[in-house]
Amino acid sequence: MPDITALFYIAIVAFYLLHKNEEAKILVPVIGFAAIPLFSNDYWLWFKVSVGLGIYVLMVEKAKAGYTGGGAVSAFAMFFMMAFLVSIFIKTIFSVAINFSF
Repeated sequence: MPDITALFYIAIVAFYLLHKNEEAKILVPVIGFAAIPLFSNDYWLWFKVSVGLGIYVLMVEKAKAGYTGGGAVSAFAMFFMMAFLVSIFIKTIFSVAINFSF
């Protein structure tokens, strides 16, 4: 999957940037950025890319919201952090299960 992992990131960012201002569009990057590293060979490399792109999405949302949208951007930041923590938890469980021996 390393050959197409970057294409998934490009597709998600393009979907996010090209969509109109809809409330549900923020869930696509949140879930996508947290899930893509789970399916790649080098989890931690793509996890760093996901975090960087997550910060970029939050900066775009903050610029769109202006001074009055601080609460919404904070909620989006919490969604990103929770999704990334769930991703780390899943990766940890997979690693323990794969390397477990009696």
